[in-house]
Amino acid sequence: MKCAAALFNAPVSLAHVEERPAIPTLDFVRARRQEILRAAEECGVSSVRVFGSVARGESHRGSDVDLLVDYDVLERGLGPLAAFRDRATDILGPFQVDAAAPALLRREVLIGALQDALDL
Repeated sequence: MKCAAALFNAPVSLAHVEERPAIPTLDFVRARRQEILRAAEECGVSSVRVFGSVARGESHRGSDVDLLVDYDVLERGLGPLAAFRDRATDILGPFQVDAAAPALLRREVLIGALQDALDL
């Protein structure tokens, strides 16, 4: 039991633990640009852009990160797009990620997304 007691009473350094913001920001997303682009390439998506509240600087607690990507849904199906979304969520956790290709968005949503869209 001495080992367990020593373990629980030992000083803990959190210097290696990355602090994550309470709300998703464009800077937070862009700081992970290389990881996101690597995941995109591995999943077969390209031209990753941020849109929505994060791109507009209006995000809040509970906001997700919206990513607009070039991807041929009709030819390749939804699997690789879903895999990219999951990988991006792992990279940007604790924030959820929505990844969409233009073909999947209603016209009015696509127009807004394209107006907001910012490169990583």
